[in-house]
Order: sequence, then C-alpha cells, then structure tokens
Amino acid sequence: MTKLNKQISWILVALFSYFTVCFAAIEPDCLIVYPEQGLQRAKDLIIHEINQAERNVQMSAYQMKDPDIAAALVGCTQRNVKVELMLEENPYEHDFNRDNSQETILPKLIEAGVIIYGRPQYLKDQHSKGHYHARYILIDQKRFLLTTGNFDECTFDHCRDFAVGFNRDSYPQEFDSIQTLFINDASNEPLTIPVPVSVIIGPDQQREKIISFLNTAEKSIKLYQQYFNDPVVLDALTKLIIEKRVKVELLMMPYPTGYDKDPNIFAQDQLKELGADVRLILDLYGHARAIIVDNKSALIGTAQLSPPSLKENREMSLIIEGSVVAQLIAQFQNDQTRSVSLEEGRKRALEEKRDWNSFRLFVR
Repeated sequence: MTKLNKQISWILVALFSYFTVCFAAIEPDCLIVYPEQGLQRAKDLIIHEINQAERNVQMSAYQMKDPDIAAALVGCTQRNVKVELMLEENPYEHDFNRDNSQETILPKLIEAGVIIYGRPQYLKDQHSKGHYHARYILIDQKRFLLTTGNFDECTFDHCRDFAVGFNRDSYPQEFDSIQTLFINDASNEPLTIPVPVSVIIGPDQQREKIISFLNTAEKSIKLYQQYFNDPVVLDALTKLIIEKRVKVELLMMPYPTGYDKDPNIFAQDQLKELGADVRLILDLYGHARAIIVDNKSALIGTAQLSPPSLKENREMSLIIEGSVVAQLIAQFQNDQTRSVSLEEGRKRALEEKRDWNSFRLFVR
C-alpha cells in the first residue's frame, strides 16, 4: 500500500469513527409519561423503581416536595439502603412554584439518615447564577432513571413530563459517567473522565451539543419545551427551516411562570412566521423537554432552550433511539390533537388564569 493510500485509509477510518460517534444513542428500556401512563400513575412507576433498591440510591432531585417519593426514600433507609440526595439550595421562584412543603419534608429525610448535598462549590464559582437542575436516580450501581419532571405533587398531578430508564449492563459507559458525575459533584470535584456523546451534561458545551443534534435533521423536528427563548438555538432552527426545509413542530404552554408575561412569545411567533407548526397545550402544565429528529432519535432531559439553562445550569440530557422514540412520537401526536393555536391558547390562558399551584387532576 502506498503512503497516499495509507493516508486515505486513515482518513476514511477517522471519518467513519467520527460519524459513528456523532450519531451514537442509547435505547432505553422504558418511557414513563406524566402524569399518567394508561392506568398507571407516573408517581407509582417512579416509586416502584425506588423500591427495587437493595444497596443504595443516588438521586439528583432539584426539589423534593412530594411526600410519597420522600416516604419511599425513607423506606429505603429503613431497609438499610444508603440514600444520597442532591438538591438545589435556591430553586427558581415564580408564580407557579409557591409550594414550600420541602421545609417539612427535608427534616424527615435527614432524620431517617438520607445524606443531602447542595450544589458543589466549584460550580458556584464557575457559574454563579446557575442551579443544580438535573433530575435522575441511580439505583444499586445498575439502574438509571432520568426524568424531565420535578419530585413534587404538582408535577405528578398535572404536568406533561417524561422519564426514561436503562440498565448499566446495556450501557456501561453512559452509566459509569453519570455515576461518576454524582460522586464527583457530591465531593466538589469536577468531572474529568470522557463522557459518551449520548450523554449531554450541562453547562459545558451544552448549547453547542444540542445544536449539533438539531443539525442532524434532514426532514423534521418535533419539540416539547417549557421555555424556548435562546437566540442561538432559534437561529439554528431558523436556518434549518430556510436552508434545509426541515418541518418544525413545537408544543408548549402559554404563560409558564405567571400571567404578567410570557418569555417564549418572540421565539414562538418567529417560528410560526417561518412556517413552523407551533401550538399550545392548555389542560396540562407543559414542563417536558424533548426534541425528536427525523422520527428516528430524540434528545430528552432537563435542559430547556433558554440561556440560563444552557449556559449556567447543571443539566442532563440523553440522546435516545428505538421503541421509546416511537412511543414519544405517539404521545406528541396525541398532545397535538388536544392543543390549540397560539392566538387561542394565549387568549384562553389570560381569560381563565388557572392557578397551577392549586389545580388538581387527582384527589389524594
């Protein structure tokens, strides 16, 4: 083989490796739809996962306000299962996040022996305006669950959210990187090991990785978002619509933080002007964060398309494929049928002014 042929061969190998990595994804074994999936409550499915723990539970919760989830964690400690909990000390405050039940739940967890950590100091130093916003559960060094939803009663009662789960045996690199992240953050040590491309950990390069995922689209992009007001991501979607004629469909809710203003209106209106199908859900609080590309792969996690989330927060998202994506698409289409236009959604939201703090679909 000539020197030139060898060089060409190495280039081809490098290109194959590059594209193989870029399109790598995991295939979760379950999708949990909030607030209910068929005849099962999402909360019951999460509690079932926690109850399987035999040795330890490592959990990043952002907020811990649901008494039933807290009781499940206490039950773990009573079985001599070690429970560690990562919590944000200063959660976002807005009109629809006024529940202060965490003040009574945390002392019970501490009394039961749950070890609680706050946001690590190194993140505070690097991203002073950030939050520890990732939400996931590691069980017995073998099971992982990532949820877009918070652990509070409002989420389990009336929020559209999702969770996905997978086992370490299927994806050891992904699992080990996430578990190392938890251990290091609990010890105030930055993550130094390589992270598989199927795992996106914010804030470092988070926006760029999400845009790279969006740019793989050839035909379509479906999005669930609570917030979408990041100008860089909006520009990326705009280019995809104009240059590649990618069909964009976006599902959101109107006025996610209160009825004085909606931070998403500008992006919604711009996408609609470009021909995107932008609709609003009124009967559930739209909290999910998921992006489906070409009906083949999806990005699901806690990151939302807003500057604070993308640039400051500890977030976590996964790039997934397989049957779970098909389930996610089916749910998206179902939610589209219950949605309304931008104009109607905004008008009805301001007329009704539902208080999402007190609204309940389920009676305890």
